[in-house]
Amino acid sequence: YVKATYWYRKINQSGVYESPPPILSEMSLAMRQEAISLYKTDLSEYPRARELFEAAGEWHDEARMWCAVFYTTGDCTFPKDYEKAQELAKHAFKAVNKKAEDNDAECQYLLGMAYYFGVGVEQDREEAKRLFELAAAQGDSLSTYMLGCLAMGSDDYATARRYFTEATEQG
Repeated sequence: YVKATYWYRKINQSGVYESPPPILSEMSLAMRQEAISLYKTDLSEYPRARELFEAAGEWHDEARMWCAVFYTTGDCTFPKDYEKAQELAKHAFKAVNKKAEDNDAECQYLLGMAYYFGVGVEQDREEAKRLFELAAAQGDSLSTYMLGCLAMGSDDYATARRYFTEATEQG
């Protein structure tokens, strides 16, 4: 995947293509999906997940938003870089928001994270919670985990425990 991205960039420097050929678009989707799987399951694979997220971010707004979140949190071996996070989030926000409105759980989680941290939007923890609830209702374990974090922040330990247990069961 990453080599294909490299060669596309080299070819594109000549100005031949304005957008990626369909095969690269499909490959970047597969990269994003693999990166999410690595991120959710194996800490030792975070460097590989980061590489895949960044490569997929060339063409997929969801991958750009993942990178924005990681540049904000410093997670998944990304360095903290709030300016870069803001830039990526602003570029990806419209498309991710549209998919979230269409009930895409991944995009609801990503927008929830954007609102939680104020990346590309004004910080709004209530909107973040609403988005996490929508995604969690569809079985999104990361959103369920974030609901647990919000409950912990409110000193509601019983609710936090319930959410953390549910997130673990969701995978």
